[in-house]
Amino acid sequence: MFTLKEIFTFLTIRFRGALIYCIRNELREQIKRRGPKILILDVGGRNSPYTCFMQGNYVISDLKRISDLQKQVNLGFTENIINNLKHNRSNIKDVVYDDMTNTNFMPNTFDGVMAIEVIEHIFEDNLFIQNIYKVLKPGGFLILTTPNGSSITNNNPDHIRHYQLEELTNKLHNLFAEVKVDYIVPLTVAHANSLSPWSIKKPFKTIWTMINGLISIAEQKGNKLNKANSVHLMAVAIKG
Repeated sequence: MFTLKEIFTFLTIRFRGALIYCIRNELREQIKRRGPKILILDVGGRNSPYTCFMQGNYVISDLKRISDLQKQVNLGFTENIINNLKHNRSNIKDVVYDDMTNTNFMPNTFDGVMAIEVIEHIFEDNLFIQNIYKVLKPGGFLILTTPNGSSITNNNPDHIRHYQLEELTNKLHNLFAEVKVDYIVPLTVAHANSLSPWSIKKPFKTIWTMINGLISIAEQKGNKLNKANSVHLMAVAIKG
């Protein structure tokens, strides 16, 4: 049975902006090729709207929220976040604390791994990628997104680096048999306006945010994106 939160997310997903739109489209394609019962690890997926109401079984992992910086920028798991995920999602198999630079997951465990806006926070990014590769089954996929370093200045206090397309492609090619990195999400006013949180206490602002999310998806579909006019990179890598 789907939960009320899942149904709400499904009904409003078209208003959530171009990044989630792109991720869900790619995830849907990967599931279609492998079947609906695959096991997918979502690294750092505290809210994970891109996996909500999707086929597949999901394990969500993240670090424990300890530092003041984590609290400041809303990173890491709390017990409340874990409980909300377990009670509000029907396709989640488990929610665990894990550090993907020193993972406790066994090799060849998952059919897919998602790392959405995570790698830019990681000092040891090579270890991060190596461990993702390790826990994937042969033929398994990685979907990874990160800010586009060619157009977005790194002003975030917890972002270690922003990657350019060629740099990220080469880094993934060191291990993965197939790698494709694309520019996604147009650098527009609508996208910027779509990032505000929704709140029933601010209905007019929320409606405005939702409208801009819808516009940003239309812009994603209608624009030829390049390093100068896109906000994010999306990598899809396949383990040989």
